[in-house]
Amino acid sequence: EELFHSKNGARKSAKKVLIVITDGQKYRDPLEYSDVIPQAERAGIIRYAIGVGDAFWNPTAKQELDNIGSEPAQDHVFRVDNFAALSSIQEQLQEKIFALEGTQSTTSSSFQHEMSQEGFSSVLTMDGPVLGAVGSFSWSGGAFLYPPKTSPTFINISQENVDMRDSYLGYSAELAFWKGVQSLILGAPRHQHTGKVVIFTQASEQSPGEQENRGAVYLFHGTSGLGISPSHSQRIAGSQLSPTLQYFGQSLSGGQDLTHDGLVDLAVGAQGQVLLLRSQPVLNVGVTMRFTPSEVAKAVHQCWEEVPSALEAGNATVCFTIQKSSLDQLGDVQSSVRYDLALDPGRLISRAIFDETKNWTLTRRKTLGMGDYCETIKLLLPDCVEDVVSPIILRLNLSLVGEPIPSAQNLRPVLAVGSQDLFTASLPFEKNCGQDHFCEGDLSVNLSFSSLQTLVVGSSLELNVTVTLWNEGEDSYGTVIHFYYPAGLSYRRVLGTQVNSSLSLSRQEDSTKYFNFSTSDEKSKKEAEHRYRVNNLSQRDVAISINVWVPILLNGVAVWHVPLLNHSQSLTCVSEREPPQDPDFLTQIPGSLVL
Repeated sequence: EELFHSKNGARKSAKKVLIVITDGQKYRDPLEYSDVIPQAERAGIIRYAIGVGDAFWNPTAKQELDNIGSEPAQDHVFRVDNFAALSSIQEQLQEKIFALEGTQSTTSSSFQHEMSQEGFSSVLTMDGPVLGAVGSFSWSGGAFLYPPKTSPTFINISQENVDMRDSYLGYSAELAFWKGVQSLILGAPRHQHTGKVVIFTQASEQSPGEQENRGAVYLFHGTSGLGISPSHSQRIAGSQLSPTLQYFGQSLSGGQDLTHDGLVDLAVGAQGQVLLLRSQPVLNVGVTMRFTPSEVAKAVHQCWEEVPSALEAGNATVCFTIQKSSLDQLGDVQSSVRYDLALDPGRLISRAIFDETKNWTLTRRKTLGMGDYCETIKLLLPDCVEDVVSPIILRLNLSLVGEPIPSAQNLRPVLAVGSQDLFTASLPFEKNCGQDHFCEGDLSVNLSFSSLQTLVVGSSLELNVTVTLWNEGEDSYGTVIHFYYPAGLSYRRVLGTQVNSSLSLSRQEDSTKYFNFSTSDEKSKKEAEHRYRVNNLSQRDVAISINVWVPILLNGVAVWHVPLLNHSQSLTCVSEREPPQDPDFLTQIPGSLVL
């Protein structure tokens, strides 16, 4: 009641999310869940429950955790072994909460004004204050105009054939006046990675005196409430039609179909002339994306050995439904549709690629008419997949340019203003998690030392440890085994003898190692060999340096003769001599065996 109250900053229109982290059942609380959960349901609060520790293996405790989270439990309830493991579900929980703010459809989600950052910039105009909204429509950007006593109007340039993705329109806002005309100037610093400035001119519907009396006409759309939008949707300047026009817009006559195509026309008067402006057919495009199969099979994404070639993950079917929202008599019209597909956008390395391009991106350009059109695209997994918890994301960006209609004097159809142009769909990985879709592994580990009972230093040159890990339950993800060994031992290598799951190895240890050897005869020589092999398991280059210190002279007597270094050509070796800290090593040895 207090947390989501307006006095504490909660907005009525905002989605409300509650995350509960608990390590056991409730204790000495007089209230039952049946008393409080219905209140949260009525308030529309979406609840995520995270159980930490072993207590939730108990059926009663697990049921209590399910009661805390919203339904269905498989989407709102998580369990981890300890608090340190909370980071393992952070990304999954973040994606679920992030998607709540998106504009949802049956197959995908996108963002309109949910991430708008409204107020990023501001300016006061004669029509009211304007607030920049750089994050609207997936960071294409725009601005909101707040006229007095009317609803706000969103300003952008989506109706133009301009790619404004990630442009941040509205990052800055200024006002300019030129010959009595007020213009709103919005900055888009990230447009095409070079930047763009967009100018919106604000005036009345008829402006015959604009631009040195050349004139202009402003078109305003109607609204669902039988009203008129306070902001114009299109500005037609007389100079666009003819450089000789004067007082374009001094008279208007509309509402009639003078060209007999089923669309209303607008007659515009100018000095000594009348011009006929035709309406364009308006198109709506629906997009659906589905995968076959609906999950990436375990036989494909689980690697038992090195993958010789890319494996087929399945097919993505992309479908378009093109319909007219305008009532006309033009019949079927054609449009040039471009769509860009991307797999795992935002990831450093995509887990899937398109078979056609052998890359994570694919671009199509097609000329389509009215109706339904589908295309099936094959997807591949080029390598073993480490992250099978989060699904593969398929993103589609859409743009449409109408083709000329010969029977209508090359009139072109246009995409409806404000149409969605960004779509996403998810392809999950198959998991053995039962009907509840919640994985419960049953892991066991066993260590054996090759029948060695006692380790004798100096006698046993190598200690081999065989580690056996098996799972008798459902799939286990993010499983980690830590090995700790005394400083007297030096790590040498690790080998996977029988691997039936995805496996990655890494180690962290002190960087200083000591190599002990001896020779009994003062006159004899003995070769001592020590090899280092460094494997970089990261995706980035790592700077490596290895320093080898050996005693070459003890009291003037040579103890290390002609050291040899064999190394790869990519390494540079430098040899330096350093005087001993104590000139008499015999006095130093009793205090420290390290020279």
